[in-house]
Amino acid sequence: MGGWVEKEMRASEGGGASSSAPPPSSCLGALLASGKVGASAPTRRALSSEELAEVDQAFFLFDADGAGSVDARELQVALRALGCERARARDVRALMASFGHPPHAALDLHAFRDLVSPVVAARDATEEIARAFRWMDADAKGSLDVRDLRRIAAELGDTTTTEEELQAMISEFDLDGDGSVQPKEFFQIMSLAYE
Repeated sequence: MGGWVEKEMRASEGGGASSSAPPPSSCLGALLASGKVGASAPTRRALSSEELAEVDQAFFLFDADGAGSVDARELQVALRALGCERARARDVRALMASFGHPPHAALDLHAFRDLVSPVVAARDATEEIARAFRWMDADAKGSLDVRDLRRIAAELGDTTTTEEELQAMISEFDLDGDGSVQPKEFFQIMSLAYE
């Protein structure tokens, strides 16, 4: 997971691959306009333990100086890493204001959770699955194979999974028998996790 957050962070800072597609509208701007965030917003769904751990991981990753707080710029980059790729500075300031924080405030973990949780709760499962596939398909070939799983295992520090076990994983989810996992197959598998 850390590799994914760091990759998204580099992409949000301009170090990722460029795209010729027009940028999507700000997910944060849309959330702010909907009234689903802010101190007076209606109750939102609680984050799962995995989502809460992801929020905490982002906080500690972007609290680079270890001061126990993040500023507006660090919050903006964290929001991008957590899936709101087009978080704009003005939207981050509006988000902070909606919770009563001035734009120059240092946010502790509790305040960070309050601000970021509605964004994480509103993420689209389909886009999450697509993002996971793109991350796993590092060479953008349009499918996942043993090489992808080997790379991911190495990033996670797994040195015990054998080549046969990696191949068995591919075979289990390779519904059309072509030796790799296509996006449609990946979506079918991962959709079960969101049910």
